[in-house]
Amino acid sequence: MREAIRRVFLDARHRLCNWHLGKNAVSNVHISGFAHAFKQCMDMETDETKFEHGWTTMVEEFGLQTNSWVLETYEKRHMWAEAYMRGHFFAGMKSTQRSECMNAYFNPFLQHKLKLYEFVRHYDRALARIRYNEADAETINTFPVLITPLRDIERHGAELFT
Repeated sequence: MREAIRRVFLDARHRLCNWHLGKNAVSNVHISGFAHAFKQCMDMETDETKFEHGWTTMVEEFGLQTNSWVLETYEKRHMWAEAYMRGHFFAGMKSTQRSECMNAYFNPFLQHKLKLYEFVRHYDRALARIRYNEADAETINTFPVLITPLRDIERHGAELFT
């Protein structure tokens, strides 16, 4: 996947999933408190220099200077450490949880080898179910305040989606 992203999306920044990294930390380092310390390093909103200091301190504290998983994970830090992600847009996502949840939801509606028009119909049906399930009384019984100068387009969109 990493190579495909590098080749197809030349300017994209590939980010590793924090949730999976946390699980890997637990299964690869069996020292009480390490997973928590690792998560703190992952989420450290600071510059790279302070991250490096925090990482070194953590590794020394837990005696992991020769642990192969720790060494390999550190080499990939530019793909998971918040300090190295600064200035890149990820829409607030740090894990694959949202996309995996959506995949699980859409899979019953979509099958392999659907023709494009069939895919659109199935996808639209799935979205309609999401809208129906998430509609609340306020959404159903009120009309949104129109705020742009394109009132006709905004009104039409509001009628379609609320």
